[in-house]
Amino acid sequence: SLCQKALLLDSPNLGEAYAYIAGSAYIFKENSDGIWDEKAIFLASDLAVRDQFGYVVDFANNFAFVGSPRTDSDFTDGGAVYTYEVVFTHIMTQPVSPEVGLLEDAIFNLEAEGINLSYQWRKDRLNLVDGGNISGSTTNQLVISSITEDDFGTYDCVVSGVYGAETSDGAVLSLVSGINGHVSNLFHLSVHPNPFNPRTSVSFSIDKAQNVELSIYDLTGNRIIVLADCAFEAGVHSLQWQGTDMQGRAVSSGTYFVRMSTAEKVTSEKMILIR
Repeated sequence: SLCQKALLLDSPNLGEAYAYIAGSAYIFKENSDGIWDEKAIFLASDLAVRDQFGYVVDFANNFAFVGSPRTDSDFTDGGAVYTYEVVFTHIMTQPVSPEVGLLEDAIFNLEAEGINLSYQWRKDRLNLVDGGNISGSTTNQLVISSITEDDFGTYDCVVSGVYGAETSDGAVLSLVSGINGHVSNLFHLSVHPNPFNPRTSVSFSIDKAQNVELSIYDLTGNRIIVLADCAFEAGVHSLQWQGTDMQGRAVSSGTYFVRMSTAEKVTSEKMILIR
């Protein structure tokens, strides 16, 4: 049964050797890349009468109806139909990149829907824990108090629920002077997601208007593609790499480096493409 880009399938096991065992019901949902991800398995039984799941009845309006017919040899005992409210884990409001001054507070928010949601904020893909100047690392609001340059990075949140998990977009923490509003002492490069397939975002911050070159290299030092080589205003910028070379051909899985260079500084980040 198909509903709202979600698919409910059954796998009844009706072989002669397994005449008393039904299979399971699976829910799949199509992601943004057109891939069907498994979100849930209905695998349980009513121990009182030994009914087992395994037959799809219907799936509509966020409700899954799963049958569990008895498979006794004489078929005299009927099974049951179980109803489940299916609310897929989904991030509705993404965190945004804040611009705050040194020793000010940075706040990241997101809104999500789902059942029994849990949250885990990360910095540069490493889990955060409350303590020091960090609070709310397992809630929908992360607060970084009295930020310093050590707090530079890309922040995202993994939201998990009964029906799947979803990772938010990355939000880049950038600093501006609390006095005159100008970006101060800012030079940062990050990649999100990483590892990735088939595309990723390259975010960078600069403290003044200047020319920036962003290029992708493989492990042997060969330049794969130039993402940018032009002037940018001071602040935070983001570009996408589609996992292709300068001729538009898809590159193979492996480790690559993005190199950011200006007239004054050079930095790079490792990234992993998994196809």
